[in-house]
Amino acid sequence: MTQCQNILIVDASPAERQAIIRLLQGAPAPGYEVLEAATGAEALALCRERPVDCVLLGEPLPDRDQLALLRAFGEDASLRDIPVAVLVSLGGEAAAAQALRLGARDYLIRGSTSAEELAQVIAGLVAWVALVRRRDQQQEELREREALLRDAIETMLDCFGIYTAIRDKDGGIVDFRIEYVNDAACVDSRLTREEHVGRALCEVLPGHRASGLFDEYCQVVASGQPMAKEALTYGPVIGGRYLTRLVDVRVNRRGDGVVAVWRDISASKRSEHERLQLLGRERVARQAAEEASLRLERLQALTAALSAAMTVAHVARAITDQGVITLGAQSCGVSLLSEDGAELVSAPSVSSDAGSPSLRIPLTSASPMAKAVRSGQIILIESRADLQARFQEPSSFVDWRSGEAGVAIPLLVKERTLGCLAISYGEPRRFAEEEQAFLLLIGSLCAQALERARLYEAEQRARAAAEAAVRVRDQFLSVAAHELKGPVTVLLGNAQLLDRRAKHEGGLPERSQSLLRGMAEQAWRLDTMISDLLDVSRIEQGQLQIHSELLNLDALLAEVVAEIEPTLTKHSLIVSGLEWTWPVMGDPLRLAQAFRNLLGNAVKYSPLGGAIVVRVEERNGQAVVSISDQGIGIPSQSLPRLFQHFSRAANTALWRIRGTGIGLYVVAEVVKRHGGGVSVTSTEGEGSTFTVTLPLARHGDDAE
Repeated sequence: MTQCQNILIVDASPAERQAIIRLLQGAPAPGYEVLEAATGAEALALCRERPVDCVLLGEPLPDRDQLALLRAFGEDASLRDIPVAVLVSLGGEAAAAQALRLGARDYLIRGSTSAEELAQVIAGLVAWVALVRRRDQQQEELREREALLRDAIETMLDCFGIYTAIRDKDGGIVDFRIEYVNDAACVDSRLTREEHVGRALCEVLPGHRASGLFDEYCQVVASGQPMAKEALTYGPVIGGRYLTRLVDVRVNRRGDGVVAVWRDISASKRSEHERLQLLGRERVARQAAEEASLRLERLQALTAALSAAMTVAHVARAITDQGVITLGAQSCGVSLLSEDGAELVSAPSVSSDAGSPSLRIPLTSASPMAKAVRSGQIILIESRADLQARFQEPSSFVDWRSGEAGVAIPLLVKERTLGCLAISYGEPRRFAEEEQAFLLLIGSLCAQALERARLYEAEQRARAAAEAAVRVRDQFLSVAAHELKGPVTVLLGNAQLLDRRAKHEGGLPERSQSLLRGMAEQAWRLDTMISDLLDVSRIEQGQLQIHSELLNLDALLAEVVAEIEPTLTKHSLIVSGLEWTWPVMGDPLRLAQAFRNLLGNAVKYSPLGGAIVVRVEERNGQAVVSISDQGIGIPSQSLPRLFQHFSRAANTALWRIRGTGIGLYVVAEVVKRHGGGVSVTSTEGEGSTFTVTLPLARHGDDAE
């Protein structure tokens, strides 16, 4: 779509203005918007208020003539680029020529101009103004680019300078005049722009000659080839000091001179050097870390092998096998002090050549291993020559036939020496401090493993001896109990028979009857003890038999209570829960034995009397029987071992209450074999409560 053009017609006569408008309307391609002005002032105001593409200026005007208005357009910067065509009368060519000299772009003869001619003139004027506007736009864009370039140069981090050659009469370049430098260049030289511009380059910055830059600049001007220098050593004089720096320079020819861009790379080069040094240190640290990681991995393998070895022979084998891998050694050997401490003897081994002769080194000998044990210090041997020069008996060192370096480490545990660890290497070597520390750590671990193995073997021997003693004891108790059972049974039966006959027939004095009852009670007590011993023997040998059947726990407890109640003089029995039926699967004889034991203990360990409470209840499908007394109670430290055989509470001796310490052990085993459990709660001085739990029989259960 063609843009509409604004045409201003300036003429004092409305008729003349209309005549021109009619010509415009008859033009082949009108597309014009016509503005009208009757005076020069009105024309100037319209051109300042809105865009005008061309002016058709007639004459005369009431406020000024045609030439005066042309001068006004030329003197106003905002109007001088508007093209003007003057309208002159026929024969007014002289006036038209004068108007053209004052800035008019064309002229028309009034009354003899056709519409086509008018359109051509206006089209020329409009095309000219378009060119002017395009020129102005390009100039504005150029100014903006120059401003951007200037800002970029001023704000760039690199230094920038423009230099023009100063030549002698023969045309040779003697220096360069500084035409321009940016802020970065001023900062670099520590001079102001005024101290640069207009002066000779080598006068302001004499380092250009010393560094060879001046000659390089001359070469660029002569050849036209750009120059680039990286890490140029440049020493300008700054503040009275000559400073050597590394500079990166780029130079191009510009007319009879050069444009130079440079930057100081001294700091970056130092940073690069420091970075390389840091990388080197990092590489060394990484290598050390890798070595430490490998050592740690091997140390863990050695520790695992030592932990798995239980005997001295197995520990020695673990040291021999894993020590070589852990230390990167040729061989490892362990020697232990003899019992009299007079010599070192090869540790027992589980290897295939265990039958080989043992190495025996007197502790007084001049060998590395003997010296390490005597001094308690590590002995380092860096070479075969070192060994032969320092020790009179080098052949005593482990596997020294092919060794070139070695270490003797005393095996110390709490300042006590167990022996010596000898290590040989296939090549001479120096031992750094960290390696010496690692060797001492290995020696400490091996010493601790050997000590642990020795203690374990001693404990095993002691345990075996104790178990043998226990077996002898149990065998004796079993035989003794069996041998005593018959006579005691006869004695108890006769004592009970005599007691009943005395009561029935009378005739015995009261004292004799009392002695007879005491004899019967002691015989009964002895019979109970023998029965318990036999039960312990059966339990230990796995021969305690349980003959289960369906029974009523309430009835069994009632029988036990009825059996014991007549013998009580200081105690009262309180029973609850026996009014219900509690069916269980069990051996009535063994369960009665267990409850009889618990009730007997309740009586025995409450010597001052008091109430004994028997309670039966149901909890989670189990029958729970609790027997409580108000006796001496049980010390807390005795509770954990109370159900172990031959264990008694610590306060029984104070009350002079005798017992074997096997009754509760038998109770616990009997209840456990019935699928139940027994526990105790007690407070010393207040009494105890023993609780037995037995699974209730389900419907359909029967004896096995």
